[in-house]
Parts: sequence; C-alpha cells; structure tokens
Amino acid sequence: MTEVERLPLIEDIARIFPNEWLAFIISPEEDDDLEPAHGKLIAHSPNPDEVYDAVNTVLWNQHVYVYFNGDIDSLKASYGDA
Repeated sequence: MTEVERLPLIEDIARIFPNEWLAFIISPEEDDDLEPAHGKLIAHSPNPDEVYDAVNTVLWNQHVYVYFNGDIDSLKASYGDA
C-alpha cells in the first residue's frame, strides 16, 4: 500500500458532508489530478469563507484541494446574498 493509499478516500468523507465546502490536504502525487482520490479533511462548512479561512492557516507547503460537495442551487445558496 502506497503512502497516498493510506489517506482516506475523499468520496467516503464527502458522503458525510453533503452540500458543504470541503478542503483536503492531498498528496503531491495527486495534485495534478482534476479530482484527487485521497486526502485528509482539514475543513468543512456550508460557508465558503470559513473553509478558505481554515485553508489559509495550513502550512504554505501543503497541497490543498477545495470543492463544493453538492448541487448548483446549494452552491449558489452557500454564497448568501453576495
């Protein structure tokens, strides 16, 4: 088992947090992938600002993957009135 494969599957974690923004630290090997498969969850929230604030506290040399885990209407609603 490779070091990357030891990280949890993003899809497994995503099932727990529908319609939320998710941020993961990912392996450099998966950084060029459009949708990395493995990662360590560092933040989740319905509010994108909260997730990006958490991402900004991560060490500068980490590879981070952020995405919205839901449908387009929920994505729009996550931005509130902005």
